[in-house]
Amino acid sequence: MAATEAVTLIAILSPKPGKKDRVIEIMKRIVDGVIANEMGALQYEMFEDLETGEICFVEKYADGAAQKLHENTDYFRESIGTLVKEDLLSKEYELRFLKTVAGFQVRT
Repeated sequence: MAATEAVTLIAILSPKPGKKDRVIEIMKRIVDGVIANEMGALQYEMFEDLETGEICFVEKYADGAAQKLHENTDYFRESIGTLVKEDLLSKEYELRFLKTVAGFQVRT
């Protein structure tokens, strides 16, 4: 993936039983930070998997530099640190980098 290509990924967090609401609360801090500060984040949405209760993010960045900037923000690092410190996840969060092969982004 070239540094100038858009970066699309899914992040999956698996909260421990009874910890989902706390995980969402913490991760909303990142969402707020992205909205306020990251113009290179073209899409940043948090979802709850209705079957598993996992918290999933769909993220799209203008390029690799924008994605790296995101990972290095204080609000990202502090929030991930809180997840670890409070032992809220049943396993390490997972990142899946994606490439579009068909379809469309938004129907207008």
